[in-house]
Amino acid sequence: MCLLPLAAWTAEYIPVTTSRTCLLLKVNDKNRLEQTFYGAKPDRIEDLQQVDLQTFSAYSTFGTSHVFGAALRAIQADGNTSTELKYLSSATDKPSADLIHTVISLKDDYYDLFVDSHYNAYQTDDILEQWVEIRNAQKKSVKLTEFASSDLSFNARQYYVSNFHGDWANEMNISEQLLTAGSKVIDSKLGVRAHQFTHPSFILSLNAPAQENAGEVIGGTLAWPGNFKFNFEVDNSNKLRVLSGANPYASEYTLEKGETFKTPELIFTYSNEGTGKMTRNFHRWARKYGIKNGNVERSVLLNNWEATYFDFDEPKLTRIIDDAAKMGFELFLLDDGWFGKKYPRNSDNAGLGDWQTNTAKLP
Repeated sequence: MCLLPLAAWTAEYIPVTTSRTCLLLKVNDKNRLEQTFYGAKPDRIEDLQQVDLQTFSAYSTFGTSHVFGAALRAIQADGNTSTELKYLSSATDKPSADLIHTVISLKDDYYDLFVDSHYNAYQTDDILEQWVEIRNAQKKSVKLTEFASSDLSFNARQYYVSNFHGDWANEMNISEQLLTAGSKVIDSKLGVRAHQFTHPSFILSLNAPAQENAGEVIGGTLAWPGNFKFNFEVDNSNKLRVLSGANPYASEYTLEKGETFKTPELIFTYSNEGTGKMTRNFHRWARKYGIKNGNVERSVLLNNWEATYFDFDEPKLTRIIDDAAKMGFELFLLDDGWFGKKYPRNSDNAGLGDWQTNTAKLP
């Protein structure tokens, strides 16, 4: 559960809450931003007295006392690789009745390197969305070699992580693994086909394997079509850190003077009622915010692929469409094989890249 109800927040604490969940951040006595909790939001302030506070760096950096994987690694123009982020300010606004946006501003203790950590809290759906913006206010460029979108920490007895993997005609196989000391990485380095073998999402179950209707689970997915990386690291005291973001593999970024680098958004949710509630949170959010007209009933669609494969022409398609309409179909989707004027797409061995209509089939 979370640690403080809304009425008890002080300047020391920064709550990021939805209707039923809470991510609690804290500025410590050294002016560093820490995460104290992520979980279910309590009803009573007395719950605070029953919880032993655990604190973790909310956005870890390389070259400090943090000796595990870092969310940010920057190389300054003078070659220095240490970054020490200190808290500057925080602000909250409400773009809509269902959305609360929080931004927390941090700055390196020596260099004019700024990091703004953004959180969108979707109240009804219990979804959080996090990303960071890294700004170089120096006279010279800075190289970014690590640039995670999110740095979440957990304290439980055991951790089980599930992810989806597969290939063509063998998609979305689920695999669950008990995390032990060290790191487990789920990533892709395929570039434009980044999601072909591994899906950019995870399910983290605390204390027991994931169940449909019971147990604490956290689901996360990265809003990013390119290379991605999730790093799950269990430290020497059995604490878990989860770094999520674009994959920095072969992707060092030069941040020029005055430039801002924005990371992709990690979309995540917490459930204390198993994976069923977690997935329903995502489904509700996606219908409202992730896809166009998500709550509008879709047309009944017919795709011609299995009926014709590449072997079709306009008269054949017309007969299919007319018969489908009589059966109540409302939308027709023409699949592969319509293109290729110079190199007709009559098999899967030709035509890709020749995107002109094949007028022999479709005059």
